[in-house]
Amino acid sequence: MPQTTGIINSSNIRVFTGTTSGAEVVIENVTECSISVSTDMRDITTKTSGGWRELLPGLKSSSLSLSGLFAEVTTNGYNQLAQNQIDGDLLYIEFSNVGALAVPNTGDEQFTVSGYITSLEQTAGVEDNVGFSLSIEVTGTVARAVIT
Repeated sequence: MPQTTGIINSSNIRVFTGTTSGAEVVIENVTECSISVSTDMRDITTKTSGGWRELLPGLKSSSLSLSGLFAEVTTNGYNQLAQNQIDGDLLYIEFSNVGALAVPNTGDEQFTVSGYITSLEQTAGVEDNVGFSLSIEVTGTVARAVIT
């Protein structure tokens, strides 16, 4: 499928995880997902800075979060993620546009990272859907590349 044109429907963005690189599967029943990349700044202000703060980029970091609906019988849902967290598994992750085929869309760009689950919460309100939220801290580099 060629690169997506126009504004992308956010329902097409999926998060794939796995404990083996190249064998990631989609996290099921996700309702919202986001990836964040940030840069710490180093202060290089001196007496010759004229009273203005001067900065240079320092360490970069990234995190990923998502929310979803709980179902007992999913292959890669809350229960699997809970086990990954308990086991301290390093997860390989793709944050990607799947288009109509439910697989990463060739020609679009995706994030590829690895990281650890830092928070996994299950919520259950009165007469409401059981939900969950997940936070992952990325370790190492963030790769953004064209899907081939």
